[in-house]
Amino acid sequence: MTLRAVHESKSFVDVQNEATSLGWTTLDVKVNQEVGKHTTLFAGIDNVTDLHRTRTGPISATSGR
Repeated sequence: MTLRAVHESKSFVDVQNEATSLGWTTLDVKVNQEVGKHTTLFAGIDNVTDLHRTRTGPISATSGR
């Protein structure tokens, strides 16, 4: 069994460091099971919690570019 977690904490999304994005975490689960000499079953679930990174909030080019 393989478990994989990816986490990103909240972070500033503007030059003034006033607006922040929400933090998020995903969890993936994978299982391999050998069922014969030449056969292996594989099953997996990506993003078990079904949470997604939000795409809202102020997005602008970096100042000075």
